[in-house]
Amino acid sequence: MYFIILTSLIHLLQPMDTLKTPFEKGNGNQTSTYEECINYYQTLTTYSALCKLETHGSSSVGKPIHLFIIDADKQFTRESATLNNKLVLFINNGIHPGESNEIDATMMYTRDVMFKKEYSKLLERCVIVIIPTYNISGMLNRNQTSRVNQHGPEAYGFRANRQNLDLNRDFIKCDSKEAITFNKIFSAWRPELFIDTHVSNGADYSYVMTYIATHPDKLPYILADYEQQILIPDLHSAMKSAGFEMIPYVNTKEESPKNGIISFLETGRYSTGYAALHNCIGFMPETHMLKPYADRVSATYAFILHTLIIGVRDAEKIISNKRKADQQIINQEQFAVRWKLDETRIQQLPFKGYEETYDSSEVTNMQQLHYHAEMPYEENIPFYANYVIETNKSKPLAYIIPQCFDRVIECLIANSIQMDTLNKDITLELPAVPIQSYNTLNKPAEGHYMHYDIKTGTPVNLSIPLYKGDVIVQCNQQQNRYLVETLEPESHDSFFAWNFFDAFLQRKEYFSDYVFEPLCKEILAIEPGLKQAFEEKKKTDESFANDAHKQLQFIYENSKYAEKMYKIYPVFRVEDDELLRALLK
Repeated sequence: MYFIILTSLIHLLQPMDTLKTPFEKGNGNQTSTYEECINYYQTLTTYSALCKLETHGSSSVGKPIHLFIIDADKQFTRESATLNNKLVLFINNGIHPGESNEIDATMMYTRDVMFKKEYSKLLERCVIVIIPTYNISGMLNRNQTSRVNQHGPEAYGFRANRQNLDLNRDFIKCDSKEAITFNKIFSAWRPELFIDTHVSNGADYSYVMTYIATHPDKLPYILADYEQQILIPDLHSAMKSAGFEMIPYVNTKEESPKNGIISFLETGRYSTGYAALHNCIGFMPETHMLKPYADRVSATYAFILHTLIIGVRDAEKIISNKRKADQQIINQEQFAVRWKLDETRIQQLPFKGYEETYDSSEVTNMQQLHYHAEMPYEENIPFYANYVIETNKSKPLAYIIPQCFDRVIECLIANSIQMDTLNKDITLELPAVPIQSYNTLNKPAEGHYMHYDIKTGTPVNLSIPLYKGDVIVQCNQQQNRYLVETLEPESHDSFFAWNFFDAFLQRKEYFSDYVFEPLCKEILAIEPGLKQAFEEKKKTDESFANDAHKQLQFIYENSKYAEKMYKIYPVFRVEDDELLRALLK
């Protein structure tokens, strides 16, 4: 009994001394293993009732994803945070476990926020939600060689998960168990601020820390204005005072930073792009791969700490802004789904870089770029910070999704989308969207031959059979941006772009020329409009005029014999109130 009491007193009096992380116990160039990381968070729960360690879903190795929650009210729910008007800060670590400094930094951060007196008041206005390590299989795949461009730590995890997927490309398509679990956790917590921690690749320069912030063109104005005018400037100032001056992520326009850097447009496949679909301001801090590991850990610690401090300071404003943005999204009619870089608007960004030379390589005997840290420079460089909307889409009253597309429906459920189902079989005339044109990658990206530059045609009315159990998704939800950007084919990261509907890009019935050719004469005789178009195309298209099969194909595609769902997008928009009411009966 005496031993138990003594142990409890030690826990109460000496947490800062007894809760050293593996990184702190090491030589400054070592990172925690998976087991050490989870055990550390479990230990924290024995020292304080303000924290809780939960398990959710599964990973590609069958282990659950852990969620560590710090809540001074000891309720550990989004509902309690909302009731008490508390900001929710969500931190995701280890999406690329070779980029491990964030795992160590956040372990120290959680301890300090709970036990250092100078930070104790922060918990009065916020709840902190942390995934200690997201890519568990990647963290278990520990090695010393896969990050050839990175200095330290001595051993680390691997970038991809067990399926060899980059999980920071999987937030929309959800090919991994990890992504489905993350979608569920994120949509349940609906955070105001989000941080997904990383290490950069690319050019060399003086900064330990760079960052990607949710692009303002992808946020409602009330969120973008706060992010750009207050949050980011104050974070810059705080980081500089902490000894880690930073700049936006060095995404070079060409090889050299002197040619300019481009603001990164994070579409929904990326963590912060996914967060933007839920009206959440996100950051992707990127420490520099060549800086000492201990400096990278310290810079990450400073970034997440000062984001918390500023977030708590402005909690009332941030919470109010997000509520207004959520309401705006419910009522908003037009949504941008594609953007392109605006190369006409160029800012000048103060930049601290290293001089570059091109020297002859002793390996290749060709010119090779080298950076010279011993030759620093400071100058303004071009910064392409703006995008313009390339494609806008109006939201429908609802979408009809046939129940056979269960992967789409699974993603919607994971994102807390409210859905209704048909209670009977019915055939309706619906406006169906033709896929007019698209390009496809010639090599796989994350397991997909993804489509891009997608263009749709004018909707055509088709008689569509619907069945009991088919899904109706009304567009009167806070997640309307998620709905439009995933369900409108033209979007950068639509379900169509990620190949969810490729079966409809292939014909299932064909014709033999010798059988169909006699029928074509009859078709043209009774369809003068088609005959006129046919003759006109022969006059204007030489390759068409000299290809008999193409001519028969043209007649076939424009006749009643053509497959009505070939190249037709099989998700249907409901634009009519009366039709929607009939569907919901």
